[in-house]
Amino acid sequence: MLAEPQRALTEKIMAETGRLESAGKSRVQDMGDRAQDYLDRASQTASDKMDRVADTARRSVDTAAESAKAGLDWASDQASMLRDRNAALVNALTDSVTSRPLVAIGVAAAVGYILGRLLRSGD
Repeated sequence: MLAEPQRALTEKIMAETGRLESAGKSRVQDMGDRAQDYLDRASQTASDKMDRVADTARRSVDTAAESAKAGLDWASDQASMLRDRNAALVNALTDSVTSRPLVAIGVAAAVGYILGRLLRSGD
């Protein structure tokens, strides 16, 4: 009974993370493509010196795109790890409550009592 809202929240987080990851990768790819197209046009109309500058700029854009992709990959890995941890935590909590319902009720009552005392002492 407790697992359904938590599962829905976990699925919502997973879907949103996937959407953001996809959008971020798409934007990085689009920006890289546009920059590459711009540099290609500029290098076709430029002199030899301009060609060298364009090559340097292209390498810089490629390096920046690779760095951005590496950052997105890292963020994606972190999001995946957090999703896995969240799912494991929800499963462990659900198993604990299912196997020991009286202990869960006792812990919830104790936490509620302590929080109530703390909130009242702040007044």
